[in-house]
Amino acid sequence: MADAKHIKLDKKTLKKNELAIFVDHAIRYTRTHPKQVIIPVVATVVGILLIYASISYFKEQQKSAELSLLEGIQFYHNAFQSQDRATQTINYTQCIEKFKSVSEKYSRTKSGQYARLYLADVYFRLNRTDDAINTYQEILKKSPRGFIAAWAQLSLGYIYLNRHDFPKAIAAFDQLVNHQPDSFLISEALVQLGKSYEQTGNLMKAKECYNRVIKTYPNSGWAAEASSRLGVLANLKPNG
Repeated sequence: MADAKHIKLDKKTLKKNELAIFVDHAIRYTRTHPKQVIIPVVATVVGILLIYASISYFKEQQKSAELSLLEGIQFYHNAFQSQDRATQTINYTQCIEKFKSVSEKYSRTKSGQYARLYLADVYFRLNRTDDAINTYQEILKKSPRGFIAAWAQLSLGYIYLNRHDFPKAIAAFDQLVNHQPDSFLISEALVQLGKSYEQTGNLMKAKECYNRVIKTYPNSGWAAEASSRLGVLANLKPNG
């Protein structure tokens, strides 16, 4: 048997073989300290698998939520288009169960949140305004910002406006205008805020709202209505 050659490693050779040396040290350490290596590795692998499973589960939840929401929306449109009052009421009542189920079962998904918006709207259409108000307030409590919150806030304003509760309507529209200034619903909220001020006799505030729409949102669909309201108020004296 030939004598094994003695290899002298200088710094240059070591640098070139850093990976090989690291692997060799890792293997040696694993052999001598199996528990210290295996347990963290297993824990890491299990963690990765759990994350992957959670992502997959959430994606499946989203798909199921979207399908369930679409079914509810179909009921909603059937009710909306129905000419028969009794049939419309039956369809809207079916919507309640569907949207409530989606919003509760898939509360963490966007579809679940949209289902709650539809649920509140259905309550309103069935003249269950207290239920509608409570549902919108629940939405705002859970999600105080974003499109869904803005829509809920605007809808609250409309409910109070229809109830002739103008102070609450003003508070609801004003909340949207001041806390979500970037929302595309601002021009609409300002016009409705102006109308609410008109009903309280505060014509100065009403004009401020309409002028703001015309100046800031001249290309919005609500600018024409704001101009129209200003024309009506042109010859009236403000009370506040």
